[in-house]
Amino acid sequence: MSYSRSERLKCQEIYHHAITIGEKQPKNSKQERLEQKKMLMLTPGGEQTQKTMKELMDVVLKDCQNNLNGLNRSTFRTASSLERTVNEATAGGDPPQKRTHVMPIGRGGTSLSNEEINNLIDVGGLQCDCCKCKSKKLLVCQRCKKAYYCSAECQKKQWRENGHKLHCRKDGEFKAEDLVQIARLKNKPELNDKIVRVVGPDKNNEGRYEVRIEGSVKGDKSFSIAAGNLNQLRPYDCRK
Repeated sequence: MSYSRSERLKCQEIYHHAITIGEKQPKNSKQERLEQKKMLMLTPGGEQTQKTMKELMDVVLKDCQNNLNGLNRSTFRTASSLERTVNEATAGGDPPQKRTHVMPIGRGGTSLSNEEINNLIDVGGLQCDCCKCKSKKLLVCQRCKKAYYCSAECQKKQWRENGHKLHCRKDGEFKAEDLVQIARLKNKPELNDKIVRVVGPDKNNEGRYEVRIEGSVKGDKSFSIAAGNLNQLRPYDCRK
């Protein structure tokens, strides 16, 4: 349900929580016996088989990890599927640059590489966002809940030296120049999943934000989106 509603970060929290629970070691003999308890199962072919609770949990953990990995593979689209959206959001002049990404790029271009855009779209949690080491036991930023660290030292370094203090956002918080993802639009579903940049609050409509295509230049139009139709990406400092 969460994934179908484009709430990928909620899915990520659920998978991480399930993995944390599943990796806990039994604390006493009662829990050890429970792990070895056998359950009667039916195979896809209709045959009966027995598996221990530990074996079943290992299957669930593997599925959770695979699903988490899937959330960290960003979606690509063909350039043709984006052209109409980009053209509608810009005003005349030279045609925008064609990119095969869910983030349309205007005539001004972008300094972001595809890899950096992917890192912002992904849910993270597979490696430390500071030193990039891959560790199963990662700390999560308690403010944004989207940045991960292998140690308190890396967390402090990312906060002080690498810009997390500037880019960390609470849930539902948006600031000018943030990159966000459009979601849950019913009247213009073709805009859903597109990555745009926040201009600032819509001065004429409370609860809405002016956004623009990345790489917009003077004369290009911005458009207004309700806050409830914007998803936060990972903090900008996590792009590298």
